[in-house]
Amino acid sequence: AFQPSPLALTQTTDTGSAVGFLSVRFSLNRFGRSRINTIEASGTQVERMIERRVRRIITRNRFRPTLIDGQPRDGQEFEFRYYLDAEKS
Repeated sequence: AFQPSPLALTQTTDTGSAVGFLSVRFSLNRFGRSRINTIEASGTQVERMIERRVRRIITRNRFRPTLIDGQPRDGQEFEFRYYLDAEKS
């Protein structure tokens, strides 16, 4: 069954009103499990609690790995920047 990405729920689309951001880099194994490589926070309002929440969302969810010639790719890396809204954080 399709489930929307839980990562999209932590982002704001208006970067001008953002109070900070988290840059997250993680890799996936061939089973869709993630391993966080780095999390960098910026902005004065970025709290440790928000960083832990994003870390938990990424590590507890499974992702669909990229298939190459019908085989799952191991070790693929992703990097996202999540802008944090003052009202939502």
